[in-house]
Amino acid sequence: MFNFEHPMFIPLVLIAIIAPVGAIDVLYFHIWKFKLYKQPSSRMEMITHLARAILFTTGAGILFFFEPKGAWYWIVGAIFFLDFINSIADVSLEKQSRAPFGGVPTVEYVIHTVGSTFAGAITTAFLILGWRYQSLPTELVPIPNEALPGFFRLLGWQFVLVGFALTLVESVLYFSSFKRRAT
Repeated sequence: MFNFEHPMFIPLVLIAIIAPVGAIDVLYFHIWKFKLYKQPSSRMEMITHLARAILFTTGAGILFFFEPKGAWYWIVGAIFFLDFINSIADVSLEKQSRAPFGGVPTVEYVIHTVGSTFAGAITTAFLILGWRYQSLPTELVPIPNEALPGFFRLLGWQFVLVGFALTLVESVLYFSSFKRRAT
């Protein structure tokens, strides 16, 4: 049986809840509905999306498989903190970015508000619950199989693979749009 008291259980549950919501936001609103990668008004917002994809996927990937100790605790904490700051930057850019579309749809606004709240909660939970790791020798220790539910490993692999795939798709669409504009 797994241990609900594992320091990373709560941050991982928060990641497991918000990651699919973020993926739907990216696929439906950013790529399919608005094609933000093509919009000149959305260039800076797209940069925040790409940064978020890299930061969130990296932080989640580390946390699903390892206990970050010593300097790794601070590195992962910084990744989550930067993701939180990036989420705030994303929301602050949306009014101008979405002006050509008549603004941000209410559902997407709610998704972004919830996403930013979760980013802050993940950061806070990681920093507080993982505090015991901050002064230990620097290492990434694999999480023992019995420490967390077995499906967390599967979720971890899914989040990492989907996260990097979405990052790749958004990056290719975004950077190829510059090529199309130049021709």
